[in-house]
Amino acid sequence: MKTSLTTLIVAVAVMIAALPEPAAAQSGGSRGNSQFRGQRQPDNANRGGSPNFRLPGGFRPPWLRPGRPPEERPTPPPQEPELPDNDRIFVDGNAVDVEFAPGVPGKIQIRLAVNRNVTWWKGINITDADGRSVFLELQDRPGGATPYATFDRADFGGGRLSYVKIDFWKAKLLGVHTYIRSLGFNANTWTGYRVTLRWNE
Repeated sequence: MKTSLTTLIVAVAVMIAALPEPAAAQSGGSRGNSQFRGQRQPDNANRGGSPNFRLPGGFRPPWLRPGRPPEERPTPPPQEPELPDNDRIFVDGNAVDVEFAPGVPGKIQIRLAVNRNVTWWKGINITDADGRSVFLELQDRPGGATPYATFDRADFGGGRLSYVKIDFWKAKLLGVHTYIRSLGFNANTWTGYRVTLRWNE
């Protein structure tokens, strides 16, 4: 039985090989597809593996035919949203890291933290679009952090360019609490995250 099946497969292959080439190929004489000589092949000529490879008679094996259309291909699973990149700003020459962690959708949560070597007083004042403010401060708590101050996204306005205004304060000569600078941060970027402003020195 196996011998008969093998003989049949060989016979079919020989018959396919003996089939004449398509008329379009014969009409070009010995030059074949001379119209493409020295020219760029059409874009669709490279679809489905090696499109120019055909058995005699124009037959193309299934594994060399174009793949499934895009609408039939499986959709990859959705990926987890990426956190914004941590950033670093400088306040009066001190490095302050802006760190992100997943938070509550539609909310902006902000806290102040200090590095283990920081003991002097530090403070930040957070102001919303209506002028209301929350002041967070730390002193003599190396490595410590304040609780999070929580805001609705709408507290900072509804436009794409709305921002979170933060004033930075620190103790300077003789421990006097001194205003240093104000910065605005994109409210859309901070929405849905817990944001830590970590004073490093």
